[in-house]
Amino acid sequence: MDKNEDGQPTRQRWFISEPAVTVDFLIEPDDNAEAQAGRLFPLTRDWAAIIAPGLHLAFSNNQIVTMDGRTIVGETARRDVRVCGAGAFVVLKALAYPYSRREQGCLRLVLSAAELRRRRFGCGRRVASVASGRERGESTGILAG
Repeated sequence: MDKNEDGQPTRQRWFISEPAVTVDFLIEPDDNAEAQAGRLFPLTRDWAAIIAPGLHLAFSNNQIVTMDGRTIVGETARRDVRVCGAGAFVVLKALAYPYSRREQGCLRLVLSAAELRRRRFGCGRRVASVASGRERGESTGILAG
């Protein structure tokens, strides 16, 4: 479990210092996404997940990335890992921004989009596809408002 700036336990984040690994736990909301967004959903007494509207997009817009290096116990490993695609990443960051307590969230989103563009991930097309629901053949209206 990690700690926040005030030294309080952060139930939704696990942190390992060597090698430095941080994992934030997210969960899709149930009925009233607007009322739940950004709040913690308790999984156990000392473990929680952040309620994240639109999380399902990460499973419909994703890609395989090969990770090559050492595990947290020092073993050499090479694994193909499915990660959130560029479109879903940008949409999820945009949806989380109103619930973030940090002003740099918007700056991170802009810098991330610029990096995705530099790497030619076709971020604009993917964001439009994910936001409109074309990614899964449905009309989500995820960014309507």
